[in-house]
Amino acid sequence: MVAKCLLLCLASTPVAGSCSQPAIRQAADELIDARRSLLTIQQEEMDTRVPPAARQGILKLKDAIAHLAGAYMACRTDPLDAKQIELDLAALVPATGDGKYGSSLSFKVAVTEDTRHLVSITATFGIHCGSDAMLLIYAPRETSWAEVLRWQAPPYKQVSGGFWSFQHRISPPDATGAWFVVTSHVMPWCSSTWSNIEYNILRPGVKPKVLLKRSEWMWWGGEEFGTLAASQNSADIRFYSASIDGGVHSRLFIRHYEISGDSVKRVQPVAEMPRDFVDEWIVSPWTEAQHWSAPGLGGFHRQAKKYASEFKSTQKCSDWPDTVQIGVTDIKTEGIPFYFRVTGQTSFTMAGIRTTPDPNCSGPNTWNPGQLNDSDVR
Repeated sequence: MVAKCLLLCLASTPVAGSCSQPAIRQAADELIDARRSLLTIQQEEMDTRVPPAARQGILKLKDAIAHLAGAYMACRTDPLDAKQIELDLAALVPATGDGKYGSSLSFKVAVTEDTRHLVSITATFGIHCGSDAMLLIYAPRETSWAEVLRWQAPPYKQVSGGFWSFQHRISPPDATGAWFVVTSHVMPWCSSTWSNIEYNILRPGVKPKVLLKRSEWMWWGGEEFGTLAASQNSADIRFYSASIDGGVHSRLFIRHYEISGDSVKRVQPVAEMPRDFVDEWIVSPWTEAQHWSAPGLGGFHRQAKKYASEFKSTQKCSDWPDTVQIGVTDIKTEGIPFYFRVTGQTSFTMAGIRTTPDPNCSGPNTWNPGQLNDSDVR
């Protein structure tokens, strides 16, 4: 009944471009058929392999989703209501099933709050041990809408290839009118709260231009699947992953990028607090860490990478504002400790490294192995 009402309501509004009610209904039926085939596929509970029939079915399902979204958008006119678009699409293809390939199909829609009126449609559906998603972005073109970006996982043979916990942010336009999209997703798996997060920075196009693509180890045990932000010329991705100190377990990872044209460069901030900055400085490649360092620290960086590290102390320094000393030891050898001198509040610099404590940094040791941050020491 709702789907029938939708078609009548759309037919009564001004029609844009190649709007066709039969095309919408046909695309919806194709999507229902594609999903019905996927729902019949059976799989062992902990089997992470994607059966060949499911691989083909997932591709067919995504093509059907794009076909339906395109046919629907051809009949949309301003003003756009994101929630109404979600309801309309859901009514055309009601969700069904649970825990199977093609189950729990849902749509999330957003419209940019500027003169571009970009419409993003995220379609999410179930796969074994998780979910997959695809992103479609439409822009107004004369009397209709044009698909300006389609982003989805390439064909995959393991469930880890799906876009689970998918997110995206569209940047505001820069001075030239150009914009980008930052996306992230977690790789699905049948066990463990440790997985990989993959994030991308994309320029729109028939085939999106990938400015950056990275995959990193992450922990989502606290139901933290990462956060995204985008400004005119920067993208920010944050997630939790392992610390160099097993007693800390996990810390916040910050990936902040400056975007100039199609060039992407990692810039500050790289950590939220001094201890995390030391952690990040050690694990980062020197090509990045050198930009956050005083001259002459490359040798210390190479040595520190060999450590099985444990934090021992956090002390304020008295000779320079916003400076702390972080003590780190090698728990394998109990060898010579390193004392890292860090300056800054939100943008940190590795100002120096010693193998003996700096007498100017003799404040109380506020590091407690049971705590998860040193936010009281800035």
